Amino acid sequence: MEFVIGPSKSRIFATLLEIISSIVDEINIEFRDKEIYIQTMDTGRISLFELVLKNDWFEKYEIEKPIVLGVKLSIINKILNCRHPTQYITFENLNSEDKLDISLINGGKGTFNKYYQTSVYDFDSELLNIPEVDADAEFTINSITMFKLFEQLKNFGDNITIKCDESNIEINTIDSEDFAGMKVVIPEDDIVEYSVIEDEKISVEYAIAPICKAFNIARLSKDPTVSDDFNIYVSKETPIMIEFKLFGDSTIKFWVAPKISLDD
Repeated sequence: MEFVIGPSKSRIFATLLEIISSIVDEINIEFRDKEIYIQTMDTGRISLFELVLKNDWFEKYEIEKPIVLGVKLSIINKILNCRHPTQYITFENLNSEDKLDISLINGGKGTFNKYYQTSVYDFDSELLNIPEVDADAEFTINSITMFKLFEQLKNFGDNITIKCDESNIEINTIDSEDFAGMKVVIPEDDIVEYSVIEDEKISVEYAIAPICKAFNIARLSKDPTVSDDFNIYVSKETPIMIEFKLFGDSTIKFWVAPKISLDD
């Protein structure tokens, strides 16, 4: 197995792994014929993460057969933090089944080629089958706007309620100890795309922390090759899904389970 990431996408890749590491450290990476696939759940089993990087996202992508390699992101991130912005990143698993070779190379004059090796693991995990469902409400909205908004909301409580009707989206939270709260009303005109079940009023409560972690992906929107927007899907009975498109069919998705009322 060998794949190469060019300088223009090395920052994206490093940021992706940094965000995943805020959810979990130990992951399995699937190297499939035409894509890299990662699916993992947080330790609290509240949120699920999925990353698909198609082979056309890489400068080079070659595998002899599909393989799964377990890695510790704390180690990978230390290595990627040593890269120069002009360097290529190469990953190879050619000469040893239990080692992964990572190189930071070809950065030009004034940079040095750097070579690393880390162990690979066989982590026990099972992929979840994620069915496609029709959401009660769907909207597309600027990612930076939502990232900044939720950074403010998290100061006023651990949970948020998202309400959707035909005229707007309302997001609110309250700190039960200090009796302080925040409510935000987002009119339809400020949403890129918006659809909701006719005559339906949707109200769902979530833990705010995993959603804030998902919205960290907005840091990538400064790059012209990725989307500026989140696609967000809200339903009463199923987890919220947050989708961010990277390039072509390469995507990153997060699911966060709704809070369960003790009265249910």
